Amino acid sequence: GYRELTVDDSVLRLLAVRGLRLLDALDRRGHAAQERIQRHDADYKSWQEEALPRPLKNARSYPEWSSLNKDFKDSRTRGEEIRELSQTLNP
Repeated sequence: GYRELTVDDSVLRLLAVRGLRLLDALDRRGHAAQERIQRHDADYKSWQEEALPRPLKNARSYPEWSSLNKDFKDSRTRGEEIRELSQTLNP
């Protein structure tokens, strides 16, 4: 059979913030750094208070856009949404 799984917006927010924190921390670290990665929660407050970016909302309607999906289909629209999300995250 077929079963559709979805996640709540709060799960998407958590995954986005964790990913952004990691990228930010790795950007700040030196090559041989051994100290623990520090959290800077204030930098991600908007993810808790504002609506999800439009490209993320749109992507929820297209499970075939996930490269984890065995029926993965890349498309021009998917690429445009990725570019827009990237610009939103890195103004």
